[in-house]
Amino acid sequence: MGAVAEMKADEAPAPATGVKRPRIAPHAPIEAQHYRRTFWMKAPPEATREDVSYMEFWTGVQKYLQRHDIVHVLADDESWELEICIEAVRTAGCEISVRKSYSRKPISSASTPLGDNHRSEWRAGMGWCVVRTSDGYPVIKGLQSEAAAVLEWQKTQPRKVA
Repeated sequence: MGAVAEMKADEAPAPATGVKRPRIAPHAPIEAQHYRRTFWMKAPPEATREDVSYMEFWTGVQKYLQRHDIVHVLADDESWELEICIEAVRTAGCEISVRKSYSRKPISSASTPLGDNHRSEWRAGMGWCVVRTSDGYPVIKGLQSEAAAVLEWQKTQPRKVA
């Protein structure tokens, strides 16, 4: 094995005589926010992890992105999340590299009973809904959190008169 392969992780390589190594310029370190931006977006309901890799996925948002930007893409049902790096921005979309891929606990399994006739649940493409249990019809839909959907439903319920 070569000397580099036998080197321990905490040891620096011994300087080779006569070999001039490149050095980073003293002004090279810059704060990341001056050069790289970070974005977050939710994927469309039908999107898969594989879809994110295709240039067409990024059509329409590429005008907001530039090379080296980091984008966190969250599945609509929150079952997966990707951290990607923009490699090139094109007119047809973006070329990307996937940096990290996470599996997440999906919110589609969450459901809370609201009395005998209604329940709150997540529906892909609709967000949080309050659903009538008899026929599955969403009486309240499109809210960003379960609490907001339940609160909206409670506003429509008849109140007891004192």
